[in-house]
Amino acid sequence: MDKHRSKETRIFPKNITNPTTYLPVVRPPPPPRPRARAIDETLAAIISGEELHLHLHLRAPSDAPSPPPLDRGVVEMATPIIAGLAVAAAALAGRYGIQAWQAYKARPVVPRMRRFYEGGFQATMTRREASLILGVRENAPPDKVKEAHKKVMVANHPDAGGSHYLASKINEAKDVLLGKTKGGGSAF
Repeated sequence: MDKHRSKETRIFPKNITNPTTYLPVVRPPPPPRPRARAIDETLAAIISGEELHLHLHLRAPSDAPSPPPLDRGVVEMATPIIAGLAVAAAALAGRYGIQAWQAYKARPVVPRMRRFYEGGFQATMTRREASLILGVRENAPPDKVKEAHKKVMVANHPDAGGSHYLASKINEAKDVLLGKTKGGGSAF
């Protein structure tokens, strides 16, 4: 083939010797169906603003060809295939469901997250409340109490943007757990 052929050059089949006799067959468009014609008329009426007179034929006209009847043999052959596919799909779904249930039951037990202590401070601090504030056990040794007090106090110190009220409660919790209570509660 020649690379420099112009776009206007037509390529004809090999068996045609004279290209002028080769004319493409042009078929006229099929006539519009009655329903399509009614829809077109309705759309034209809507666009032009005329009154609408809907005369849609919901049944096919009498001259329309009827669909071919179903071959009973094809229907009878397809029924067991469809039933077999449905049974196979149900079996696969059941199999994967059982596997998922077994995997769910076999998963390791994950401890639930602790809920936060609900409620405010009590009027007089108890050992339980003090241990909750510092995050140690009620019978923790003094060095653990001092270490926990230091960590919590660094995070909530008033000079670092913390609250004076919380700092006093943290100090009171340390005093309660170390047994250095001075009296009946905090200054607030």
